[in-house]
Amino acid sequence: METEVKKTETISIVGFIFSFLMPLVGLILTIIGLVRAKKNESPKGFAIAGLIISIVSLIFRWFLIVLLFFALGVTSKESTKILQKGYDGFCQKAQRCEHSFGDYYNCYYEDDNVKYNLTCHKNAIKDKIKGEDSPKEDENDGYSLDEIKKIAIKYLEDRIEGEVTNSSIKELDNNMVEISLYVDDYQTIYTVNRDTLIGYDNEGMYIDLNSKLVTNNSV
Repeated sequence: METEVKKTETISIVGFIFSFLMPLVGLILTIIGLVRAKKNESPKGFAIAGLIISIVSLIFRWFLIVLLFFALGVTSKESTKILQKGYDGFCQKAQRCEHSFGDYYNCYYEDDNVKYNLTCHKNAIKDKIKGEDSPKEDENDGYSLDEIKKIAIKYLEDRIEGEVTNSSIKELDNNMVEISLYVDDYQTIYTVNRDTLIGYDNEGMYIDLNSKLVTNNSV
C-alpha cells in the first residue's frame, strides 16, 4: 500500500526565500503558508523556518536602525559642540563688538585681510564686555528727555532747512516719548522709543533719530 506524499505549499517556499531578502514580506507569506499547511496537512518545515528567519531578521534590522539613529544623534550633538567651540574661539578673537539684542553682540574680526562678522553670545566675550572698549547695552538708555528733544529738533531742522520755534516732550507708556515741534504755526509730532530713538511722525512715516545725535552743548 503506497502512502501519498504531500507537497510543501509553494507559498511557504516563496516566503522562506523572501525571509532573507525582504523579512516583512517573508513573514506574511510564511504565515499564510503555515495556515495552508495546517489546513491541508502538508509539510510545514519551510513555513516554520521562514517564519523564524523573518522575525529574527526584522528584530535585527530594527535594532540596527535604532543604533544608527542613536549614533547619528550623538555625532550631531558632538559636532554642534565642536562647531560652537570653534565659533566661540573666533568671538574671543573679535576686535570690536556692539550690542545687538538680548545677550547677543555683533562682533568684527579680521585675519589675513579677511573680515568676519560674527553674532556672539555675551558668555563668549566676557572679557570684552568688561573692558574699556566693551559694548554698552542700551547705550541710549542714559538720554534725558531734554537730550532727546534736542536730537529731534536737529533732525527736523536738517530736514526742512528751517528753525524750530517751540518744542515740548512728554513720556508715554512702553518706554515711548512724544516730541511736539513747532515751526511757526506748523506742528510736527515725533513718537519714538526712548532707548532706540526709532519711531514714527504724525503722518505715520518711519523716523530714526540716531543719525542726528547731538551733545549736551548742541543748540
